[in-house]
Amino acid sequence: MNRRDQAKLFEKAIRAELTRWLFESDLNEGELARAAFAAIDGWLDDDVIDFEDINCDEDES
Repeated sequence: MNRRDQAKLFEKAIRAELTRWLFESDLNEGELARAAFAAIDGWLDDDVIDFEDINCDEDES
């Protein structure tokens, strides 16, 4: 699957979750959009672990 197809699949999954939340919660579209933006903003601010810098073979005892 190429990057464009992956992005479209991700978008479809997010839209499905938003639709589900719209019907299963008391939140309206604006509240869901604000929550989604806050989640994305927080996700972008998260520290990313660089697994290449982790040495799993090293004994730390």
